Amino acid sequence: MTNKQRNRDPVVARNIKTWQTIIQRRYREGEGGRINELLAPNYQWYGPAETNYGLEGNDFPESLLKQTQQLVNALNGFSISHDMFGEGAMLANRYFISGKHDQPYGNIPASGNRVNVYAIAIARFDPMGRLVEERECWDELEFLKQIGAVKQQDATDLLSAIPEKHAHQLLENRTDTSEALPSIKSLLFDNHDVMPEIRDSVVERNEQQWRAFLQKKFDTQDFSTLFDVVSPKWHWHAPAGVEIDLSEPGAVANFVDDLIATKKCFPDITFHSQVFGEGNRLLYHVVCEFTHSAEMFGVPATGKVIRQNNLAVCYCDQQGRVAKEWEIYDMLSVYKQLGVIHNDSQDINFHNLITSFSKKDVG
Repeated sequence: MTNKQRNRDPVVARNIKTWQTIIQRRYREGEGGRINELLAPNYQWYGPAETNYGLEGNDFPESLLKQTQQLVNALNGFSISHDMFGEGAMLANRYFISGKHDQPYGNIPASGNRVNVYAIAIARFDPMGRLVEERECWDELEFLKQIGAVKQQDATDLLSAIPEKHAHQLLENRTDTSEALPSIKSLLFDNHDVMPEIRDSVVERNEQQWRAFLQKKFDTQDFSTLFDVVSPKWHWHAPAGVEIDLSEPGAVANFVDDLIATKKCFPDITFHSQVFGEGNRLLYHVVCEFTHSAEMFGVPATGKVIRQNNLAVCYCDQQGRVAKEWEIYDMLSVYKQLGVIHNDSQDINFHNLITSFSKKDVG
């Protein structure tokens, strides 16, 4: 047992043990029925593109079990490694999925390629230690690139991942949807009594540093003291294999230029956030709200107000500066809000969208 585990809040330790058990049963074929005893009656799961599932009767959602087993069956030597931490009733999990793509994944034939992608999930537990709700996002686009379903290896969004003619078609058929924005309440966990009465001072300091970093990036844009809040070795991981490493030559200047350009494109950007942590780790669940006044994810400006849901895990150095980040943002929800995607079914994902265009080409 490590010092970190020995000093862990017993409520957090209990909840981690429960969540680990749920995940083990979810990924083992035939054990889905044994998950139910660990769930609260009002259990909800939230995924990309605003999809959500609740209990089906008293059973864990069958659709989620099928998605999980499809992934397990496609990867020879399937493994999943976790880094779980928590505060109060909340837990975070940054995990990696790996294996060799030796079996079909849906209608995508085996490629023989090695796969290694990350995901982030957050969860809330009730006082009895039952799982109440969880939100989960994984780097599905990078996964599809690694198994050869996306040929454009530099693709960073849906429109750059599909043939150009289909991207043009999606933009031409885009509808000016008048649906209400996803509510902040539906995107962020409700502020139940989830935090401990007395928080760890290190976690509080790290959260203050993260919020100061966010302010520098999108509010004051005062970069003269950037390294007061972020490590000179800051390394950021984003979907589709995008990375920024500030220790590389020219990286700081490029990073600052990109932030200044982003602020000019989206000057009214605001943030709604929930942050919790343990030790040197933080989880931040952020909703960005802004006017779509410049191209984003390949879609020209529409003037619509949109909300983008982000999950991120960061590791802070001994000074509390942000040192490493893994972030997942919900691109598909943005495409839905901009009228590019019209599919309102619960199985909307990159896999189904991208392979639907492959079927059209074959047909």
